[in-house]
Amino acid sequence: MANDPSTEQAVAHYQAEAARWASSGRPDYAAHFHAATLDLRPSDTRVRMMLADCLVRCNQRAAAASEYLRVVSLYAAQRRDGEAMALGYQVINLDASQFVYVAVAEVLRRMGRQARPLCARAAEAHLQAGRVVDGLYMLRLGAEIDARNPEVRRRLAQIYLSQHMYTDAAGHLAAAGQLLRAAGNNAEYVEVAEQILQLDPRHLETLRELPRVYLGMGEPQRAVVKLADLMRVSPGDTVGYETLAHAFAVLGRIPTALSVLERLTEELVATGRAPQAEAILERAAGWRHEDHEFARAVLALRMPKPAPAPLRALAPRPTTPEGTVVLDIRDLMASDEAGVLDLSDDVIEVVRTPRALPPCPPPLRRAAPRPRAEREATQIIDLADLEIEEDTLVRRTASGDVISLVVDEDSAELDGNTHLAVRRAPMPRPARVLVRRASA
Repeated sequence: MANDPSTEQAVAHYQAEAARWASSGRPDYAAHFHAATLDLRPSDTRVRMMLADCLVRCNQRAAAASEYLRVVSLYAAQRRDGEAMALGYQVINLDASQFVYVAVAEVLRRMGRQARPLCARAAEAHLQAGRVVDGLYMLRLGAEIDARNPEVRRRLAQIYLSQHMYTDAAGHLAAAGQLLRAAGNNAEYVEVAEQILQLDPRHLETLRELPRVYLGMGEPQRAVVKLADLMRVSPGDTVGYETLAHAFAVLGRIPTALSVLERLTEELVATGRAPQAEAILERAAGWRHEDHEFARAVLALRMPKPAPAPLRALAPRPTTPEGTVVLDIRDLMASDEAGVLDLSDDVIEVVRTPRALPPCPPPLRRAAPRPRAEREATQIIDLADLEIEEDTLVRRTASGDVISLVVDEDSAELDGNTHLAVRRAPMPRPARVLVRRASA
């Protein structure tokens, strides 16, 4: 159609008339003839630019912005990005409401990272006019086409905060923080991270990363404070314990650092994560430069630990004809801190030689009388003649010269009906007697 002679004649006529009216100060008439030309040549960017200029002179800003926007698309398709950018700013100045995501997204994506400032300018214009949704769309487009720029993310977070959309704000701040860390900008990262924790005190990624950044900035005390927050949110966190050991190493608390490292790596190995433990120790060896003693101590943690020595077997005990094992009094004295021996059998035998029992010396202080049933179940015996069947739970208490041994029927509470009082004071060996606990 462009090669049709009649079309060419019509275009020439329309352009001549447009020029005549424009020179005579009637841009409105000139715009009419430019529009007629574009009906015949819609891709003619020169004529469309002249039409937009005439519309601007007629104060038809929205219509002019629409025509410039079409030229922006044509320039971008022709890879004339600089001219497209310039016209984009002109569109925003004339009528930013037309520079919206639907109209310009694909054009700006083709232009790439250089279009990010244009997105930011359009977003600000939309926000100033109260078009928050359009502003957010343009900012997100800018973040998409310039994914390595943290400022876009921070600006997005500010807008989300102004709209009380705290979760979205924290997400964009976290993305900005990652970009700042990757760029080595620790000071700005700390600022962003503190904002994140104000919005979301349980943001695990930030709770893990911020202490490490403080260590890198030479502030181990602040790192330890933040690690306390991490441990409250994620007890037993592997990253947190490694960072804690690192902080102690930097502070010069070497034994504490090594202790934390040892416990952490032992736990990792025990749970099948030996390669992770090895990587942590490899990093730890470089925490204190030129501290060869510390490096050797870390290396020692990588060495396999010797197996614990087996417990010494006790000498076999004599037994009574009924099969009851005769225990030495030292077996009772060697019990755990609670004074409890775990013996499971239901029989306890007390044996003494067949001799008369001499009178006991009077006690230093008079004890309160016991119930009749308890008095009948209590006998005074010699310690060396004590025989207790194995696997019976026995508790012992001591008061003055008397040791009390109590059979525990349910392995949890003391039973007052089965009570043996053993006096420490030396005395002649008494006569042999057998006391058997009645079965329940």
